[in-house]
Amino acid sequence: MSQQNQKNKNRIILIENGSIYFYGNIEVQDHEGNTLLKDNRISFCRCGKTSDQPLCDNTHKEIDWKADANADTSKMPPIEETEHGKLLIKLMKNGPAILEGSYTMESAEMGEHSSSKGVALCRCGASSNKPFCDGTHNDIGFEG
Repeated sequence: MSQQNQKNKNRIILIENGSIYFYGNIEVQDHEGNTLLKDNRISFCRCGKTSDQPLCDNTHKEIDWKADANADTSKMPPIEETEHGKLLIKLMKNGPAILEGSYTMESAEMGEHSSSKGVALCRCGASSNKPFCDGTHNDIGFEG
């Protein structure tokens, strides 16, 4: 992929046993729609234990948190866009992060998959369907 195409692309990179990296035109909002952060790169917590929600502070290393870097791409219908525009990450109160906009999710395990499906990403670290939310946050009383 050319360097120019990389700049126009919202990328989500899954790291085995670690965080999710977002690159591109990224905006993070709380559940009320207030903008918390706008940046072109964010390291997002996947273990649910960070002291800086929703950002990763490397707590996953201290607690030896485990998760593969795979994703069920059947939940993300493919698109064929080259320019993605803004990727909105909406943080649900004590729940998942909802994606709105186009993106490419990638990892060493799954390769690359582009989508614009508004998936829910797990923030509690306990989903059995990582990186996607399966509702476990309700069962464990996640606060974030």
